[in-house]
Order: sequence, then structure tokens, then C-alpha cells
Amino acid sequence: MSSQDESSDDSSGIVRILPEDTDWSMLLNQLTDHPERLTSIWQEKNRENQTFLHQLLYREVPKEVLQRVIEIAPDSLEVRDIALKTPLFIAAWKASSPDTVRVLFEAYPEAVFIPNEYYDYPLHILIESLTSQWIFDRDILNEEWVQIIRLLLDSFPECSVTSNRFGNNPFQQLLDDGWEYASPSAQNLGEATYWVLRERFEAQNIGIDDAVFLPLHALAGEEDTALDIKPLRNYFFKRHSENASCLDHNYRLPLHIAIEDGYRWIEYGISLNPLSGRADVLCKDSCIHDLFQLSSKAGKTRDITTRLYPFMAAAIKGRGVADIDTVFQLLKQHPYAARGLCSNQR
Repeated sequence: MSSQDESSDDSSGIVRILPEDTDWSMLLNQLTDHPERLTSIWQEKNRENQTFLHQLLYREVPKEVLQRVIEIAPDSLEVRDIALKTPLFIAAWKASSPDTVRVLFEAYPEAVFIPNEYYDYPLHILIESLTSQWIFDRDILNEEWVQIIRLLLDSFPECSVTSNRFGNNPFQQLLDDGWEYASPSAQNLGEATYWVLRERFEAQNIGIDDAVFLPLHALAGEEDTALDIKPLRNYFFKRHSENASCLDHNYRLPLHIAIEDGYRWIEYGISLNPLSGRADVLCKDSCIHDLFQLSSKAGKTRDITTRLYPFMAAAIKGRGVADIDTVFQLLKQHPYAARGLCSNQR
């Protein structure tokens, strides 16, 4: 169901109780001085099985009003409407205010574990809402929202490896809907991606005591072609360049991992020439080239896991086919790596 459908489904109940021109100051006074006069409102639910608290969240409700409603009717926090949405889920879906999400979370943190009817969790829907708005408003993902994402992640780290209704986990959501439209200076998007990536690493390496999170290694090891997205690659390579020469707990460099996952030295693309009408082949430096620039010594460092030099690993099929350009460029940078291998076998 689209967001337009959801809002129209719920609108009749919302408008009936909370008109667009709601006087929040007057409502707060009523809630403070005479809450007993509104008892029927707390007990009543609309046709979508939504309480007053649910419906309140479809408006940009002031923090003080929200806190007072929760004090009066705390049980509303646990109620799920017919689409199985909790108040926290609705607040994440609307993404109108970080304060609103924080207040609801602090009042009922267990809601982070409660999905809607499509098995989307609050973290999924929050990232979906923020990144869908990011295309039109680059200021929407501010530092406060990054802190909210961290808050939800800290409470439910397993959600970082849990897929939503489209089969995407939070990391994939940020790639598909955020970085595809981002610039290399997208600081807050980069921070959000960092924390999601970190929680994914922790969740995937539970019980491995010597596993230490290294952003470039983690990115290279993701199943999705994250490092093919140049703005994301530039952001992480600039801030974590020291990772390029660091060994992870498996004694591997990010170059080793990236080659194994099929990344290339050069990426090719097709562009239609508007003057000639012909398709031109475009070449651009890619992930392996940029990793080599960060640490040229990595090109002559064997992968302890496979015992292969980088140029040899590139000759093995990655993403379905070996890439001769990557093999050539790596061997060109350190041709004596092949000679060293022969010497070692004598």
C-alpha cells in the first residue's frame, strides 16, 4: 500500500478528531487542566483501530502535547491498528520530527521490535521515508535524524540485517534511495550509512572475539556493489583511507576482498552521443584503482586466506567473468610479484 493510500484510509478518523486548524495551546490546556473531560476520546478508536495517539501523529504535534497524551493514555503506545502499525511506526513513517520519534521510543522502546503487516520495522520505514524525501530536500537528513537512526539501531541491531517488504535491508535502502542521488560531501548520509554498516558487521560477526570493524573492509565485503557508487566510495575513502593498508581479523586487505567480490580497475559504460546518435563507450576509474591509490603496497601483498597475489585473484572469475584489464593493471604496477611467486616455489 502506498503512502497516499495509507493517508487517505486514515483521514476520516483523523479529521473527525483533529481538524487541520487544531489549536494546540488550547488542547494542551485541556489535557493539563481537565483530562477527565476527554475520557471518551482515549477510549474511542476509529475504523482503522487507531487510538487518539495514533491519529495525533498524522499532524505535526508539539512535543508537550504528545508527552501529555502519553502520560494520560500510556496503553495507547502498545495498540496496533488494522495495518499492525504502532504509534512509533506511524511517527517513523511520517518522519516529521526527530523529537516525536524520540519521545515515543523512550516511552515504549519495545515498539522497535514490532513490524507492520508487511514486516517492515520502524527503522526500515524511517529510512525509506527520509531517503524518499532526500531526493527533493537534501536538508531532510540532518544530524538529529542520524541520532534517531543510531537510537533505533542500538536498540535493535539485528534489524540492520533484516529485510523489509521489498527484500532490502537498511544498508541497501541507503544505497538505492540515498547514495544514488548524493554528492561526495553528503555528511549526514555518510554518518547514517556508517552506523548501519557497523551494526551489520557486529551482527554478522557475533562470537568472533577478534573481529574489529573496519569500514572499507566491511563495504568491500557487502554483497551489493556499494563501492561502484562513486559518491559513497569517495566519502568513505576520504575519511577512512588508513583502512586500505590495515589487515582485518582474517588478515585481509580491502583490496583482497574487493577483488574477490568482482570489483574492477576500470568500469565501462555506454552513453548515447546526442550529435552522432551513436553509442559511445565510457571508461572510468573504479574501486580497485582507487583502493590501489590509497595503498599501492596492497598490490604486491598476498591474500593470506587464498595465498594469491591481487593480480592472480583478479584472473579468477568474479561476478561471473575474469577481468583482463584489472589483471593487467595490477601486474603492471608490480610486475615482479609474478617473479617473486616463482622464486617462492623453487
